[in-house]
Amino acid sequence: LVAMKRKAEEIVGHKPLDPLSTSEPHPASKSPKVYYKDRLFLRRVPLTASFAKIKDSLGADKVKNLIWLKDMESGGFYGSCVVLMSASSDTKQVLDISTSKGGIKIDKKRIKVAEMFRKDDEDLFDGLVQREYPPVGN
Repeated sequence: LVAMKRKAEEIVGHKPLDPLSTSEPHPASKSPKVYYKDRLFLRRVPLTASFAKIKDSLGADKVKNLIWLKDMESGGFYGSCVVLMSASSDTKQVLDISTSKGGIKIDKKRIKVAEMFRKDDEDLFDGLVQREYPPVGN
């Protein structure tokens, strides 16, 4: 029965939709991922962290600004932030240090450092008022 169906599809010229076929690329993989050259995304940042502690751990002269990411409902800091670096070479150095055996630690806790995807041309750091401590919430 299957052989007859395949023969009929060949005669008609219709290609069956095979979800496991890799001949056509997945729609999400059409555009390559683009990263910012001067920004890093930090995860697992302790709630006791401050801008000064992050600057000390990443390099005081390497960090320009920082945005504390907060929960949409409560308004409180949940352990992630975006860091604007001074230069792209500083970004690469911090990424190399974070992947080494010891990693980067703040308050004796190892944080995760990653490159930040470029999603739009909106500049997050325009008109930013730098806060020393993360937001507490409502």
